[in-house]
Amino acid sequence: LLAALVGGGLQGHAVANDWRSDRLLYERGVRLYPRCLRMQYNLGQLHLDQGETSAAIRHLETALKLRHDDRAALTLLIQAHTREQRCQDVDPWVQRGLALKRVPVGLRKATLDWAITCRRFKLAWRVGQTLSRADGPWPRKVFVAAIAAGDQAGATRWARRFVDSPWRSGPWVAA
Repeated sequence: LLAALVGGGLQGHAVANDWRSDRLLYERGVRLYPRCLRMQYNLGQLHLDQGETSAAIRHLETALKLRHDDRAALTLLIQAHTREQRCQDVDPWVQRGLALKRVPVGLRKATLDWAITCRRFKLAWRVGQTLSRADGPWPRKVFVAAIAAGDQAGATRWARRFVDSPWRSGPWVAA
């Protein structure tokens, strides 16, 4: 009985140490439950936040093998590939994301960034037009994608949603 209590106490102490950091907790979770979507996703997100994109990609791809239409995992995976400027590897994931019935704004923005980074301007322009509420840098990114895709008239129409004279506005001309 004493040996069982001591053994259980040591095991409990080891598990308690995993709570010291999210990384240890998620790594233990992935070891114990490798087919748990959320553990793979959480560890992938943690790696991405810490700039460890290769490890992030590995865990996010595993998460997507468990559930192929997980929007959050798709978004992070595309962001990770964009940071690494991996253009070929992510194309199937982008197509999978765009094939979803409802593509969330975060996934569309991640796809837009990837398409611009990988010089797929027609895709960036097509995806960018679906951003009905664009704020921050997004309207100008879509504007640039439209120009790069060869649609100057479309770019002008898009920009006029945000500024009266885009070709006379410093930030828009600079973009």
